[in-house]
Amino acid sequence: MLCDLRQRSIYGGDDSQLLLYKDGASLPVRPLSMHSRRGLSSDDVRPAGNPVQGKVVEEKNRRVDALQHLFYFQYHILSHMACELRKDYLLDRWVIIAGGRNKRPSEFVKKVDENTSRKTCFFCPGNEETTPPEIWRIPDDAKKWGMRLFPNKFPAVSVEDGEHIGGLLECMPAYGTHEVLVETPVHGKSFADFTVKQMRDVLNAYETRIRELEATQGVGYVCVFKNQGKASGASIAHSHSQIITLPRIPPLVKAEVQASKKYFRENERCVFCDIAKKESAGERLVFKNKDAVAFTPYASRFPFETWIAPVKHARRIGDLDGRRSEFLAEVMVKTFGKMKSLLDDPSYNMIV
Repeated sequence: MLCDLRQRSIYGGDDSQLLLYKDGASLPVRPLSMHSRRGLSSDDVRPAGNPVQGKVVEEKNRRVDALQHLFYFQYHILSHMACELRKDYLLDRWVIIAGGRNKRPSEFVKKVDENTSRKTCFFCPGNEETTPPEIWRIPDDAKKWGMRLFPNKFPAVSVEDGEHIGGLLECMPAYGTHEVLVETPVHGKSFADFTVKQMRDVLNAYETRIRELEATQGVGYVCVFKNQGKASGASIAHSHSQIITLPRIPPLVKAEVQASKKYFRENERCVFCDIAKKESAGERLVFKNKDAVAFTPYASRFPFETWIAPVKHARRIGDLDGRRSEFLAEVMVKTFGKMKSLLDDPSYNMIV
């Protein structure tokens, strides 16, 4: 390796530097202009020390050529693209890089008075102007809003276009939409405190928005998830879910679909129906009722990982009639209630 890279500020301004260390010498490197697409030239590298300046200058041109794409990637692409997909060096594995999300406000940095938190919470009634404009809202019994849906102010994906860059550092725009669903106007209320009817309304809201987004051109996959608590990655304490669309199906989901199809070809049965039936009578059962079950999977990936599923076959939430969706909602409320009471209200991630 020619040098170690130490970056002081990825998203800084003109004072950002990349420091290249070689035999004790440091080379401040000017970042590319936000409005320039040129590569680095020899003028962009200036020796900062004299002791080994000769060695540094000798290797300067080789380093510039080798690192030109890296610097262009870090300073030009990131400054123009709020969100991007980056590919693993070797594997067909992609991750989303969203630099703008580090600007999110966090209510977990320090403890605040509960009354003060309600006044300043972006998601509480009376503070609607602090969020992006609503996509839609669902009224409650008092004809005020019971749920609100709006774009995420700090999205992980973006509808902005960009170029696909190949090579060792392959990346492309993280194209999609990112929305927030506030499931309750009550600050401090979590799924563990919901009634069965309220949880059923949330499930119906999920299904409504999923169908709307599936009908949108360019959407290949819709992901609904919820981060609850500081350790889960949430930045706002007020209960909310998030909905992200992607242009393609994630590799893990695609692998699960292919495996379930293989199981069906070999057994002529739905694998998830068999799993629900098996675990309904097993030692890993958490809770069940007439038409839904919660259980810890046989090969759990995380502590207290829990699956919740209907007992009878259903492709999606919308396939459940009124009574069956109520059974599913009951299992969800019971499961989250058990987690809150037995595990002292833990942080968790939920994926639909």
